[in-house]
Amino acid sequence: MEVRILGDGPSFQPLLEEARTKNVIGRLAFLGSADAGNQLCDCDILVLPAGEGESHMPLILQGWAARLPVVAINRLDHAENLQDETNCLLVQPGDAANLASQMARLARDGKTCEHLVAGGRASLAKYATRPMVLEHKRLYGQILA
Repeated sequence: MEVRILGDGPSFQPLLEEARTKNVIGRLAFLGSADAGNQLCDCDILVLPAGEGESHMPLILQGWAARLPVVAINRLDHAENLQDETNCLLVQPGDAANLASQMARLARDGKTCEHLVAGGRASLAKYATRPMVLEHKRLYGQILA
């Protein structure tokens, strides 16, 4: 198994040092700020462990489109779109043990992966142009009424 790590924010150097200390550096690929969307075709699972900062929804949508099961941090801005055990697996911020457990679960449980991929694909449908236009039209109608 190889874990690919994208991004080069403030956590990058400490993560690199920890990987060296724990002697797992050979199982990690640090890709820096490479385009995440282009990396998805070579992945089996999309894991988004960061709990703060910018929204992960664009990358989650790309993951669903690429037919990947998703593991993400349970964030307030994800509440409307992510349903635990339906279209993703959610873990609490800072719970590294559960994050690792959910990653291992998906690595060995193809049925759960298939279930989450199907849920992600179903969720992706609401982001298609026509449903989004109709939803915006409905919202504007309510606001202007």
